[in-house]
Amino acid sequence: MKRARDVLQHALASQLRDLQALAEEIAARKRDLQTALDTARVARDHAEAASRVKSNFLGLVSHELRNPLTVIQTNLHLLKREASAAPPSMQQMLGRIGNSTARLMHTPGVGLGLSLVREMLDAIGGRVELSSTVGVGSTFTVLLPSTATLRASGRLKTAV
Repeated sequence: MKRARDVLQHALASQLRDLQALAEEIAARKRDLQTALDTARVARDHAEAASRVKSNFLGLVSHELRNPLTVIQTNLHLLKREASAAPPSMQQMLGRIGNSTARLMHTPGVGLGLSLVREMLDAIGGRVELSSTVGVGSTFTVLLPSTATLRASGRLKTAV
């Protein structure tokens, strides 16, 4: 009987050690998982903050790019109204410019290139001026020729 009791106590002690080892391993894995979860939460928070910054930046850039387009569209409308007697080639060019600016106004993430502005202004004898201040920003001023200047240059003909 004593021998059986010693064997059972030895087996019980062995199982108790195994159980304690498993409990320690589970506790270590739980700590590792908690650390990984905390790291993932920090990474998620950083990603969400970066996404907010990106969204704010894109909204600001989109606003800043669309403001000049609105001015160009307004001036283009005035020019089209005055250019009813203009040659068909000029009217076609004004139509292309109008289509391009309308498309750009409704396309997210696309800005108006300076080349489009210069092409438009070269065609009608206008010019663009740039004023830039470090830390403040840049201002592009579009100067369009008057109707009288267009008529005098032959780019605008009076309807008969």
